[in-house]
Amino acid sequence: MIIKVCGINNSENLSHICNLGIDMVGYNFYEASARYLSVPMPEISTHIAKIGVFVNASVATIKAKKRALWS
Repeated sequence: MIIKVCGINNSENLSHICNLGIDMVGYNFYEASARYLSVPMPEISTHIAKIGVFVNASVATIKAKKRALWS
């Protein structure tokens, strides 16, 4: 079973869920969403995949967000 947790938008929640053996964490970059991530998150274990949710974003915007958060 693969476990993915979505909508993480604060460091405290991220720290707690990373200790639960999850496989993926999802960050929401859609500004109209209540779960929108507007701040950088701390580094997490490399075995946890990072997933981004975008709505109608340009490729350039997605690449810039990736570089800013996960370079």
